Amino acid sequence: MQQAIQHETHKRVSDLNLLFSNLEQQIALLRVIPTTINRVSGAVAAGNPFWQKQQAQAAQSYASQLIPLLKNESSLRVNLTNDFTVNGLAFTFSANGVASAVRHK
Repeated sequence: MQQAIQHETHKRVSDLNLLFSNLEQQIALLRVIPTTINRVSGAVAAGNPFWQKQQAQAAQSYASQLIPLLKNESSLRVNLTNDFTVNGLAFTFSANGVASAVRHK
């Protein structure tokens, strides 16, 4: 019994860490993409086609990295939800509940 509990706890922690890692990477990319696009604009304004191309390629690379993270996020959330529901734990969020929590921060 103790081993089963430890296994389930380890699985939840592991799945939570995978989700957090995914979200951290998304945040980093979502912060760098606008900066890179601004640099493209700066290179255009400066009339520098070399840096315009370099920054445009960087923005495309960042966007390409973001796509699989966004696609995987849903399955990571499902895995974590399943980890909790296996043991009878359930979390339900409504749009109104989240809005209320944000207002009362």
